[in-house]
Amino acid sequence: MSIAILIDAPFLPVSEYARRTGQSERTIRNDMEAGLIPFYQRYRGSKRLVNMVQLLQMANVGANELEPWNNPEEVLRLNS
Repeated sequence: MSIAILIDAPFLPVSEYARRTGQSERTIRNDMEAGLIPFYQRYRGSKRLVNMVQLLQMANVGANELEPWNNPEEVLRLNS
């Protein structure tokens, strides 16, 4: 199976990412500080942008390393 995901911009302002995900800007910034959301920053003190390319790569790695409880096929196999 092949899945194609199209991102419309490699970087998004925090405000736009917050709008698209339904989260607050403060939550997004906190997640950036915690390393949960990758960001691009041209230089120290400049505006941070959500790095959508790296976020997609992180999602891809996570999808390939599913734990049994996150993989419906594995759950069915374990319950048989």
